[in-house]
Amino acid sequence: MAVFEGTFGDIMESLKKEGFVPELQEDSSFEPFTGKYVARITECYRKTGVGKGTNEPYDFVAMKLEVVEHKEGQKAIGRRLDKVYSYDSKGMKALMNDLFTAGINNCNSASDEEFAMFLSTLTDKLVNVSCWARAKSKKVGDKWEEVVPKEMKQWFKIVATLKLKGAEGAKVDNSSVPF
Repeated sequence: MAVFEGTFGDIMESLKKEGFVPELQEDSSFEPFTGKYVARITECYRKTGVGKGTNEPYDFVAMKLEVVEHKEGQKAIGRRLDKVYSYDSKGMKALMNDLFTAGINNCNSASDEEFAMFLSTLTDKLVNVSCWARAKSKKVGDKWEEVVPKEMKQWFKIVATLKLKGAEGAKVDNSSVPF
C-alpha cells in the first residue's frame, strides 16, 4: 500500500481501487492468566484527585508490573499487572508487606516528597509473582456469590519464593530475583 496524503475521501477511494475489503476482527481472548512469573516493576507512583463521575476524592499508590520471565503455568511474557494500594494505614501496610516480601525494605520516608522519591526508585526492580484468575463476586447477606454473567478477574500476589511443581514434587526457586 502506498503512503498517501490527502482527505479521508481520497484515502478511501485509493483503498477501493487497490481492492481493499474490510476484514472481521476476531476476539484475541486476552484473558486473565495463571502461573508463576518474575515481573519487573515498570512504574510505582502516588495518584490523587477527584473522580469525574463520583466527585469523590481518591488517593492511592499504583504499582505497574510487566512479566519478564515465565517459571510455570501459561506463557505470559510481556503481559502487564497493576496493583493499587489505598493511601491509608491499611493500604500502606499492604504495600510495605509486598515490598518486604520482595526483599525491598529500605523505605525510611518521613514526608510525602521522600515517599514519592522512594517510589520512583522501585522502577526496574524484579519481583516474583503468583497469578490466578477467578470469577468476580459480590457479598449478598453473609456470603459471597459470583457475579452473573461470570466474568473472570486477574489476581496476583508478590511472593518471596516460587514453589514450582516438577517431576520430583514442589520445589522452591530463589534464583531468579537478586535481592
